[in-house]
Amino acid sequence: DNATWTHGHHSIAFGGEWSYQISPNPFLPYFNGGFSAGNPQKFLDGAGTLNLADGDYTIHFTEPDAAGYLQDDWKVSQNLTLNLGLRWEFFGQASNLLHDISARREADPSTAFWDTSLPVASRSFAGVPNNFKNFQPRIGFAYSPSDVISRFVVRGGFAVNFDPQFYNMFLNSATAAPVVNLGTVACVTATNCLP
Repeated sequence: DNATWTHGHHSIAFGGEWSYQISPNPFLPYFNGGFSAGNPQKFLDGAGTLNLADGDYTIHFTEPDAAGYLQDDWKVSQNLTLNLGLRWEFFGQASNLLHDISARREADPSTAFWDTSLPVASRSFAGVPNNFKNFQPRIGFAYSPSDVISRFVVRGGFAVNFDPQFYNMFLNSATAAPVVNLGTVACVTATNCLP
């Protein structure tokens, strides 16, 4: 939502937004296994390398996002307007889902992937604290030397902006230890790779 309040030479705009991101990502290499052999005969003999991943195939990343802003457009004179504003943004830490999944799994010895003699914190994905400090100042101007050229306006400004998270980082983490367990078995014959 946005609103504007005009008072004298000031036009004050303010507003905010809130959204809840739901981003399921189905991706886990070798979830169904992968077998490679050096040549056709080795393939027929079942001799080669078997890769198999154990973990969640689909990671349901979610995050709340919020933002708010306040800006004053001050008409200093007939041909000069100054802009001063501040925006605040919050991006939830979607990667904390990886912490929740791995910590819950490792806390139960019957489902743990890793050596249970190690502390749970050592064998689970680290949590990331929320960042509430994304303050973004804005400053600008609009100058119209109407006595020189009619309908000519010079504008300038400066702003600090923050980018939302790049989900590819989360996918890379979701397909690696400690979130998943990827095993590689060298098969001399087919019987070596049978369960």
